[in-house]
Amino acid sequence: MKKLLVGFLIAIFAIGINFTGTNNASAKDKKVYEDGEYTVDYTVDVEHMNNFIENKPEVFVKDGKSFVTMTFNAESMIKGITVKEKKVEKSNVREDLADYTFEVKDLDEEIAMIVHVDTPGHTQDYSFKLSVDTTDIPLKDLNEESTKIKVYDDGQYAVPYTVDVSAMERFMTMEADVNIENGKSMVTVTFNSASYIEAFEVHGNEATRGTEDKEENTVEYTFAVEDLDEELASEVFISAGPNPSHEYSIKLDTSDIPYTMVESDEEQGEPGPQGEQGEPGSAGKDGKDGEDGKDGKDGKDGQSGTAGSDNNGGSGTTGGSQGINGSTTGSGGATPEPNPKTSDNAPILLLTIVLLGSGIVAFRKVAIK
Repeated sequence: MKKLLVGFLIAIFAIGINFTGTNNASAKDKKVYEDGEYTVDYTVDVEHMNNFIENKPEVFVKDGKSFVTMTFNAESMIKGITVKEKKVEKSNVREDLADYTFEVKDLDEEIAMIVHVDTPGHTQDYSFKLSVDTTDIPLKDLNEESTKIKVYDDGQYAVPYTVDVSAMERFMTMEADVNIENGKSMVTVTFNSASYIEAFEVHGNEATRGTEDKEENTVEYTFAVEDLDEELASEVFISAGPNPSHEYSIKLDTSDIPYTMVESDEEQGEPGPQGEQGEPGSAGKDGKDGEDGKDGKDGKDGQSGTAGSDNNGGSGTTGGSQGINGSTTGSGGATPEPNPKTSDNAPILLLTIVLLGSGIVAFRKVAIK
C-alpha cells in the first residue's frame, strides 16, 4: 500500500512538471518582423501534401500583422481550405491553380490546416501542419525609438468600420467615406432611421448634418478626425425610445488606405522643473491611558471552632482536635471524622470502640452464666 501511494505521488509530481514546462514554453516572447513582402521556404508534417502546393509561400508583413499566401494546384478538386478552424476563400484562380491568403498571429508557430477535397465519388479532408521558415525575414529593432509617424495619402476612400455596440449596426451603413486633403481627414457616416436622429457627436464635438434622403430615410454626418487609427467615441441623439442618447465607439478599418512613414516634426519637450518639497505633516495624537485593573475581592473569614465539652475537645474547623481525658484544651486528640450522611462531626471511631467493648463485656457475662 505504501509503495502504491509513493508511486501515485511521483506521477502527480511528474505531471506538474510537464504542465509547468508547457506554460513556460507558451510564454516565450513573440518576434516582431520588419514590414515587407518575403518569399520563404516551408515544411509540412504530411509529406504527400507537397504534391498539392505550388511554389513557395509569400509572406506579407504590415504594421505588425502577418499574412501568408499559398498556391495550390488541383483547383477543380480542392473546394477550400481551413486554417486554424477558419475557412479561407480562394482567389486569383487561373488554369488549375488558386491562391489562399490568411492571417497568421505568430509566423514561428505551426499552422494547422485542412484541405477539403471533393471529387465525383470521393470527398475527404486532409489535415496537416505548415511551418514557415522565417530565417530570411529581418526582425524589427524594438529598442530603437522610432520618431516616424504614419501619414495617409490624400484621396477619397470607402472604408468599412466596426462598432462596439452591436445594436448600432442596424442604424448605420457600416461603411464610411474618408476624404483626406493636405493631411487632414474628414469622415462621413450614414444613418438609417433619419427621422428619429436629432444629432451626432464624436469626441464630444457635434458632427455636421449633411445630405438627407427622405425616401430612403437616411442622413449623413461629417466630422474631422485627428487620427484615423484611434477609436472614435461617439454619441447619437434620438427622438424616440426610452433613452434620448446612445454612446458607443467606431473603429475604422484603414488597412486599404495607402500611407508613408515620415519623420515627426515634433521634438520632445524638456522635462518640467522639480516641484517644491512639501511641508512635514503634523504630529500624531497621543494614545489614551489604559484603565486601572480592578482590585480582587477579599477572602471569606474562617469559621470559629466549637467549644469543647467535659468529655470531648472542641471540633473546630480551624485545627481544634479531640482532647485526652476530657481536657478542654483541644490539643492532642484525633480530628473528628465527619458523618457522611448527617455531615456532623460526632467521634464515630471512639463510639465504635466503646460499642465493641460493651458488647464483649456483655457477651462474657452471658457466657459465664
